[in-house]
Amino acid sequence: MFESLTEGLSSIGAAAGGAVQQAQQAASAATKQAANTAQGAITEAQTAVSNATTAAAGAANNAIAEAQKAAQSAMAQAGAAAQGALQQANTALDSARNAANDMANKALAQANTALDQARQQAGAAAQNALNQANAAVDSAQQQARNMVKGALDTANKALEDAMATAEQAAQEQINRAMGMVDRATDLVENGVNNALDSANRAIDRAQDLLRNAATHALEQARSAVLDRARDALGGIAGALDALPTSFPNLPVDLPASSCPYVNALRDALARRAAAANNALGNAVNALQNVAGPMLDQASDMLDRADGLADQALSQMDRAMTALDDAQATANQAAHGAIDTAKGAVKQAQDAVRDTAKTAIDQAKSAVNKAKDQVNDTVNGTVDKAMAAVDSVQQKAGDAAQQALDTAEKAAEQAQQQANQMAQQVLTQANQAAQQAQQALNNAAQGALSTAQTAAQDAMNTAGQTAHQAVATAQAAVGQASNAAAQAASDAVAGAQSAIAGAGQAIGNAASSLGNLRG
Repeated sequence: MFESLTEGLSSIGAAAGGAVQQAQQAASAATKQAANTAQGAITEAQTAVSNATTAAAGAANNAIAEAQKAAQSAMAQAGAAAQGALQQANTALDSARNAANDMANKALAQANTALDQARQQAGAAAQNALNQANAAVDSAQQQARNMVKGALDTANKALEDAMATAEQAAQEQINRAMGMVDRATDLVENGVNNALDSANRAIDRAQDLLRNAATHALEQARSAVLDRARDALGGIAGALDALPTSFPNLPVDLPASSCPYVNALRDALARRAAAANNALGNAVNALQNVAGPMLDQASDMLDRADGLADQALSQMDRAMTALDDAQATANQAAHGAIDTAKGAVKQAQDAVRDTAKTAIDQAKSAVNKAKDQVNDTVNGTVDKAMAAVDSVQQKAGDAAQQALDTAEKAAEQAQQQANQMAQQVLTQANQAAQQAQQALNNAAQGALSTAQTAAQDAMNTAGQTAHQAVATAQAAVGQASNAAAQAASDAVAGAQSAIAGAGQAIGNAASSLGNLRG
């Protein structure tokens, strides 16, 4: 019976060792496969994040380049519109000046004709001629004033229309450029979000694979080793409990004899029977005292191995939790980087809009100021010319009256003087109008150049800011991806270590079962 117990312990130890080895091999293979799968998923996630970030950055850079081209096109169109408006204004002013000169010359010619007729007539006829001459001069003055005013109004209207067209074109181009920047920002954000979603799905899939593989391996180890070892220990404990605690005295029923040798043999057999009985009791006690504690120790070691397996699962859960935390931190960092980049792009857009608005307002103010100066100059020149004509008309009338009273020769001299003064006044008026026109052109050209320079600076600043925002977003996404990959690798390594520790604990328990025989 004792031999069967020791043989049972030996077979249990061998069976446990084989089961442990198989479980360890299965756990190692499952863990290795899960780790390789997790690493592959992490690598795919990093590649997806890198590709998405590169594609988004390329789209953003292309959108920025298109925005810069659109802004340059808008500046060119606005400059062309402004140049066209200046050309129309110059043409209108030239037409007004030429019309005024023609009207003045016609008025002088009519006045000279009237004066000639007045010299030839006498009395009332001469006075009527003077009156007609004065009326003709007054009519010519009014027509010249109306012509100049109409020309100025036409020039001002053309300039205002050109300014409005240029401003509208610039605003449309700026809005298009801002829309392209917004679309580029959306592309970056969508690409990063898609990459993060792919990375999160890959990491979650790796977590599930690792958790399922580790749990399955530990459950197989428990089922194959711990349960079988507990069953074997239960059988050995039952066998130990079935051992008798005492043995009956062996009968030595020998007939009494007077032969001393027979009596000596009977006594020797009795002593040996008593010794055998004692040896059996001692053997039972020794077996119970030794095998019992060893079975208890083996049972405790199995319980500890079971506890270590639970600890391994708990450590793996903590590792998965740490990976989830790292994943959440990486996602938060990536979204924070996106928000920062969007804020920088928004600031750049606002700066571009403010700068462009300031430049347009400055250009409009400069053009309006130059327009007012030209209007004031032209109106002042016209007023001076009309005053000079009135003075000439008055002098001519006085001279005509004197000529009628004295002689025709004095009238001719007065007429020549009036013509000379009128020509001088017209020359001064033309010079003043040309100077005002040149001042308008210089002011408009300066304002246009200032607006184009400000728009170019704003466009360059927006482009640099957008490029910096894209580079910042790329760097943040790369850091978040590396952090997530490192956290996933650490979690995989921790889970592998926990599974290896559990397998070692189970192997130690099985080895203890095998050592029970010794």
